[in-house]
Amino acid sequence: RIFFTGGSGKAGRHVAPYLAEQGHHVTNADLVPLRHPAVADLRVDLTDAGETYSALAGLATPDELDLLEKPTYDAVVHFAAPYDESASPTRDYRVTAMIEPQGLGLEIDSDYSPVKWPSALPRESGEESPFLIWGEEFELPLGGQATPLHAIQLPLAEALSSGASSQSLRVELTAYEDYTQVDSTSLDIQILHDPFEQQNPFPNHDLLKRVADASGGKVLTSAEDLAAVLAEAPATVGPPEIRRSPLWSNWWMLTLILGLFTIEWCWRRKLGLA
Repeated sequence: RIFFTGGSGKAGRHVAPYLAEQGHHVTNADLVPLRHPAVADLRVDLTDAGETYSALAGLATPDELDLLEKPTYDAVVHFAAPYDESASPTRDYRVTAMIEPQGLGLEIDSDYSPVKWPSALPRESGEESPFLIWGEEFELPLGGQATPLHAIQLPLAEALSSGASSQSLRVELTAYEDYTQVDSTSLDIQILHDPFEQQNPFPNHDLLKRVADASGGKVLTSAEDLAAVLAEAPATVGPPEIRRSPLWSNWWMLTLILGLFTIEWCWRRKLGLA
Protein backbone atom coordinates (compact mmCIF):
# COMPACT_ATOMS: atom_id res chain seq x y z
CA ARG A 1 0.00 0.00 0.00
CA ILE A 2 1.83 3.07 -1.32
CA PHE A 3 1.15 6.75 -0.60
CA PHE A 4 2.33 8.41 -3.82
CA THR A 5 2.70 12.21 -3.85
CA GLY A 6 2.62 14.15 -7.12
CA GLY A 7 1.26 11.27 -9.15
CA SER A 8 -0.33 13.65 -11.66
CA GLY A 9 2.95 15.34 -12.60
CA LYS A 10 5.15 14.71 -15.61
CA ALA A 11 7.07 11.85 -14.02
CA GLY A 12 4.53 10.68 -11.48
CA ARG A 13 1.84 10.03 -14.08
CA HIS A 14 4.06 7.26 -15.49
CA VAL A 15 5.48 5.82 -12.26
CA ALA A 16 2.24 5.59 -10.27
CA PRO A 17 0.41 3.42 -12.86
CA TYR A 18 3.53 1.26 -13.22
CA LEU A 19 3.55 0.53 -9.48
CA ALA A 20 -0.16 -0.29 -9.64
CA GLU A 21 0.46 -2.72 -12.49
CA GLN A 22 3.03 -4.50 -10.29
CA GLY A 23 0.28 -5.32 -7.79
CA HIS A 24 0.68 -2.43 -5.34
CA HIS A 25 -2.29 -0.44 -4.01
CA VAL A 26 -1.32 3.09 -5.04
CA THR A 27 -2.96 6.26 -3.71
CA ASN A 28 -2.16 9.41 -5.66
CA ALA A 29 -2.01 12.42 -3.30
CA ASP A 30 -2.18 15.50 -5.50
CA LEU A 31 -4.26 18.61 -6.13
CA VAL A 32 -5.04 17.37 -9.65
CA PRO A 33 -6.50 13.87 -10.13
CA LEU A 34 -4.64 11.38 -12.30
CA ARG A 35 -7.86 9.60 -13.36
CA HIS A 36 -6.18 6.23 -13.87
CA PRO A 37 -8.42 3.19 -13.28
CA ALA A 38 -5.76 1.38 -11.21
CA VAL A 39 -4.77 4.37 -9.04
CA ALA A 40 -6.89 5.90 -6.27
CA ASP A 41 -6.97 9.70 -6.40
CA LEU A 42 -6.88 11.68 -3.16
CA ARG A 43 -6.99 15.47 -3.39
CA VAL A 44 -4.43 16.73 -0.86
CA ASP A 45 -2.64 20.03 -0.39
CA LEU A 46 0.75 18.72 0.75
CA THR A 47 1.75 22.20 1.96
CA ASP A 48 -0.94 21.86 4.63
CA ALA A 49 0.29 19.68 7.49
CA GLY A 50 -3.23 18.93 8.70
CA GLU A 51 -4.42 17.73 5.29
CA THR A 52 -1.31 15.62 4.83
CA TYR A 53 -1.69 13.95 8.24
CA SER A 54 -5.39 13.25 7.62
CA ALA A 55 -4.61 11.73 4.23
CA LEU A 56 -1.93 9.44 5.67
CA ALA A 57 -4.14 8.40 8.59
CA GLY A 58 -7.36 8.02 6.59
CA LEU A 59 -8.76 5.67 4.00
CA ALA A 60 -8.00 5.88 0.29
CA THR A 61 -11.17 4.36 -1.20
CA PRO A 62 -14.71 3.55 0.06
CA ASP A 63 -13.92 -0.17 -0.38
CA GLU A 64 -11.58 0.02 2.62
CA LEU A 65 -14.56 0.69 4.89
CA ASP A 66 -15.39 -3.03 4.74
CA LEU A 67 -11.99 -4.07 6.14
CA LEU A 68 -11.89 -5.39 9.68
CA GLU A 69 -8.75 -3.45 10.53
CA LYS A 70 -7.81 0.04 9.40
CA PRO A 71 -5.03 -0.28 6.79
CA THR A 72 -1.78 1.65 6.98
CA TYR A 73 0.63 2.69 4.25
CA ASP A 74 3.74 0.57 3.78
CA ALA A 75 5.68 3.16 1.82
CA VAL A 76 5.66 6.79 0.77
CA VAL A 77 6.90 7.68 -2.72
CA HIS A 78 7.48 11.41 -2.90
CA PHE A 79 7.34 12.91 -6.40
CA ALA A 80 5.60 16.18 -5.51
CA ALA A 81 7.44 19.47 -5.99
CA PRO A 82 6.66 22.85 -4.41
CA TYR A 83 4.86 25.39 -6.56
CA ASP A 84 7.00 28.41 -7.41
CA GLU A 85 4.68 31.43 -7.41
CA SER A 86 7.48 33.68 -8.71
CA ALA A 87 8.01 31.60 -11.85
CA SER A 88 7.00 33.06 -15.19
CA PRO A 89 3.62 31.87 -16.46
CA THR A 90 3.93 29.14 -19.03
CA ARG A 91 2.69 29.73 -22.58
CA ASP A 92 2.56 26.04 -23.43
CA TYR A 93 -0.81 25.34 -21.88
CA ARG A 94 -3.73 24.33 -24.00
CA VAL A 95 -7.25 24.56 -22.62
CA THR A 96 -10.11 22.43 -23.86
CA ALA A 97 -13.78 22.93 -23.12
CA MET A 98 -17.01 21.00 -23.48
CA ILE A 99 -20.67 21.76 -22.83
CA GLU A 100 -22.64 19.42 -20.59
CA PRO A 101 -26.24 19.61 -19.32
CA GLN A 102 -26.31 20.72 -15.71
CA GLY A 103 -27.58 18.14 -13.23
CA LEU A 104 -27.80 14.37 -13.39
CA GLY A 105 -30.80 12.40 -14.59
CA LEU A 106 -32.20 15.23 -16.73
CA GLU A 107 -34.16 14.34 -19.84
CA ILE A 108 -32.56 16.06 -22.80
CA ASP A 109 -34.83 16.34 -25.84
CA SER A 110 -31.95 16.94 -28.27
CA ASP A 111 -28.37 15.84 -28.81
CA TYR A 112 -27.41 19.45 -29.45
CA SER A 113 -26.79 22.18 -26.91
CA PRO A 114 -28.13 25.74 -27.32
CA VAL A 115 -24.52 26.89 -27.95
CA LYS A 116 -23.26 27.31 -31.50
CA TRP A 117 -19.87 26.11 -32.70
CA PRO A 118 -17.39 29.03 -32.79
CA SER A 119 -17.03 30.08 -36.40
CA ALA A 120 -13.29 30.77 -36.12
CA LEU A 121 -12.43 27.22 -34.96
CA PRO A 122 -11.95 24.28 -37.33
CA ARG A 123 -14.23 21.33 -36.63
CA GLU A 124 -12.42 18.03 -37.06
CA SER A 125 -15.40 15.83 -36.15
CA GLY A 126 -17.14 16.54 -39.46
CA GLU A 127 -20.39 17.48 -37.72
CA GLU A 128 -22.43 19.76 -40.00
CA SER A 129 -24.84 21.16 -37.42
CA PRO A 130 -24.09 24.73 -36.33
CA PHE A 131 -24.67 23.73 -32.70
CA LEU A 132 -22.32 22.00 -30.29
CA ILE A 133 -23.14 18.41 -29.41
CA TRP A 134 -23.42 17.73 -25.69
CA GLY A 135 -19.94 16.62 -24.62
CA GLU A 136 -18.24 17.76 -27.83
CA GLU A 137 -14.73 19.00 -27.00
CA PHE A 138 -13.13 22.08 -28.52
CA GLU A 139 -9.93 23.97 -27.79
CA LEU A 140 -9.80 27.58 -26.64
CA PRO A 141 -7.47 29.74 -28.74
CA LEU A 142 -4.59 31.52 -27.04
CA GLY A 143 -4.91 35.28 -26.74
CA GLY A 144 -1.28 35.84 -27.75
CA GLN A 145 2.25 35.22 -26.50
CA ALA A 146 2.37 38.57 -24.73
CA THR A 147 -0.87 37.79 -22.91
CA PRO A 148 -1.13 34.04 -22.23
CA LEU A 149 -4.89 34.05 -21.81
CA HIS A 150 -7.41 31.74 -23.41
CA ALA A 151 -10.66 33.33 -24.47
CA ILE A 152 -13.52 32.57 -26.82
CA GLN A 153 -16.98 33.85 -27.63
CA LEU A 154 -19.73 31.26 -27.79
CA PRO A 155 -22.84 32.37 -29.72
CA LEU A 156 -26.20 31.15 -28.43
CA ALA A 157 -29.28 29.92 -30.26
CA GLU A 158 -31.92 32.51 -31.13
CA ALA A 159 -34.52 30.48 -29.20
CA LEU A 160 -34.41 27.56 -26.79
CA SER A 161 -35.74 24.18 -27.85
CA SER A 162 -39.36 23.21 -27.17
CA GLY A 163 -40.25 26.76 -26.25
CA ALA A 164 -38.44 26.56 -22.91
CA SER A 165 -37.93 29.79 -21.00
CA SER A 166 -34.58 28.79 -19.49
CA GLN A 167 -31.92 26.08 -19.69
CA SER A 168 -29.01 25.26 -17.38
CA LEU A 169 -25.70 23.92 -18.61
CA ARG A 170 -22.14 23.46 -17.41
CA VAL A 171 -18.89 24.38 -19.18
CA GLU A 172 -16.10 21.93 -18.34
CA LEU A 173 -12.60 23.41 -18.74
CA THR A 174 -9.41 21.32 -18.66
CA ALA A 175 -5.85 22.63 -18.92
CA TYR A 176 -3.03 20.50 -20.34
CA GLU A 177 0.70 20.98 -20.53
CA ASP A 178 1.78 18.80 -23.42
CA TYR A 179 -0.30 15.70 -22.67
CA THR A 180 -0.37 16.15 -18.89
CA GLN A 181 -3.55 17.43 -17.30
CA VAL A 182 -2.61 20.21 -14.90
CA ASP A 183 -5.98 21.57 -13.82
CA SER A 184 -9.70 21.41 -14.45
CA THR A 185 -12.73 23.39 -13.42
CA SER A 186 -16.36 23.89 -14.37
CA LEU A 187 -18.67 26.85 -14.75
CA ASP A 188 -22.44 26.65 -14.28
CA ILE A 189 -24.47 28.79 -16.68
CA GLN A 190 -28.19 29.45 -16.94
CA ILE A 191 -29.59 30.68 -20.25
CA LEU A 192 -32.78 32.76 -20.04
CA HIS A 193 -34.91 33.20 -23.13
CA ASP A 194 -35.16 36.92 -23.93
CA PRO A 195 -37.49 37.39 -26.89
CA PHE A 196 -36.92 40.39 -29.11
CA GLU A 197 -40.24 42.05 -28.31
CA GLN A 198 -39.33 42.07 -24.60
CA GLN A 199 -35.83 43.44 -24.98
CA ASN A 200 -37.08 46.99 -25.61
CA PRO A 201 -40.64 47.64 -24.41
CA PHE A 202 -40.62 51.27 -25.64
CA PRO A 203 -42.56 52.07 -28.84
CA ASN A 204 -40.82 52.57 -32.16
CA HIS A 205 -42.14 56.03 -33.09
CA ASP A 206 -40.63 56.02 -36.59
CA LEU A 207 -42.25 52.69 -37.41
CA LEU A 208 -45.62 53.80 -36.01
CA LYS A 209 -45.51 57.01 -38.09
CA ARG A 210 -44.81 55.05 -41.27
CA VAL A 211 -47.71 52.71 -40.51
CA ALA A 212 -50.02 55.70 -39.90
CA ASP A 213 -48.97 57.39 -43.15
CA ALA A 214 -49.41 54.20 -45.17
CA SER A 215 -52.87 53.47 -43.73
CA GLY A 216 -54.26 57.02 -43.99
CA GLY A 217 -54.13 57.68 -40.25
CA LYS A 218 -52.23 60.18 -38.19
CA VAL A 219 -49.98 60.21 -35.15
CA LEU A 220 -51.40 61.58 -31.88
CA THR A 221 -48.77 63.19 -29.70
CA SER A 222 -50.85 64.72 -26.91
CA ALA A 223 -54.07 64.36 -24.94
CA GLU A 224 -55.55 67.32 -26.82
CA ASP A 225 -55.05 65.52 -30.15
CA LEU A 226 -56.87 62.45 -28.79
CA ALA A 227 -59.74 64.60 -27.46
CA ALA A 228 -60.10 66.31 -30.84
CA VAL A 229 -60.30 62.98 -32.66
CA LEU A 230 -62.94 61.69 -30.24
CA ALA A 231 -64.96 64.91 -30.63
CA GLU A 232 -64.92 64.59 -34.43
CA ALA A 233 -65.95 60.96 -34.33
CA PRO A 234 -69.62 60.61 -35.47
CA ALA A 235 -72.03 59.46 -32.78
CA THR A 236 -74.09 56.63 -34.21
CA VAL A 237 -77.54 56.29 -32.57
CA GLY A 238 -79.29 53.06 -33.29
CA PRO A 239 -83.00 52.27 -33.10
CA PRO A 240 -84.50 52.02 -29.61
CA GLU A 241 -84.67 48.59 -28.11
CA ILE A 242 -87.71 47.81 -25.92
CA ARG A 243 -87.75 44.77 -23.71
CA ARG A 244 -91.03 43.59 -22.11
CA SER A 245 -91.41 41.02 -19.39
CA PRO A 246 -94.52 39.90 -17.42
CA LEU A 247 -95.01 41.54 -14.02
CA TRP A 248 -95.09 38.21 -12.25
CA SER A 249 -91.70 37.29 -13.65
CA ASN A 250 -90.09 39.66 -11.14
CA TRP A 251 -88.94 38.07 -7.91
CA TRP A 252 -90.15 40.94 -5.77
CA MET A 253 -93.70 40.59 -7.16
CA LEU A 254 -93.79 36.89 -6.34
CA THR A 255 -92.55 37.67 -2.83
CA LEU A 256 -95.26 40.31 -2.35
CA ILE A 257 -98.05 37.96 -3.49
CA LEU A 258 -96.85 35.15 -1.21
CA GLY A 259 -96.63 37.62 1.67
CA LEU A 260 -100.24 38.83 1.13
CA PHE A 261 -101.52 35.25 1.00
CA THR A 262 -99.69 34.49 4.25
CA ILE A 263 -101.14 37.56 6.01
CA GLU A 264 -104.65 36.73 4.77
CA TRP A 265 -104.41 33.14 6.00
CA CYS A 266 -103.11 34.20 9.42
CA TRP A 267 -105.94 36.79 9.75
CA ARG A 268 -108.59 34.22 8.87
CA ARG A 269 -107.16 31.82 11.47
CA LYS A 270 -107.36 34.51 14.09
CA LEU A 271 -111.01 35.24 13.31
CA GLY A 272 -111.88 31.57 13.24
CA LEU A 273 -112.82 31.64 9.60
CA ALA A 274 -110.15 29.20 8.42
